[in-house]
Amino acid sequence: MSLRRTLHGLKSKGTLAKWRTERGQRLVRIWSGEWQCWWRANGCGYTTDVAEAGIYTFDDAVKFSGHCSHEKEIAYHFLPEPSP
Repeated sequence: MSLRRTLHGLKSKGTLAKWRTERGQRLVRIWSGEWQCWWRANGCGYTTDVAEAGIYTFDDAVKFSGHCSHEKEIAYHFLPEPSP
């Protein structure tokens, strides 16, 4: 099962800073619930094809999308951690 967290949920619970500290280098994809699409790399548009979605560190994803209001329904989908 993949880990998914919403920007609004992290902000409303006051845990965004903690998550950035603990999971800032984990890789994620950014989902826009408003557009029902993935963010492309470098925040350059949207795609419905997950293979074309940008992959960001969680910290960078928050830098790109942290300003979005809850109406945008931003969600971070964490990629599985690599096996040792």
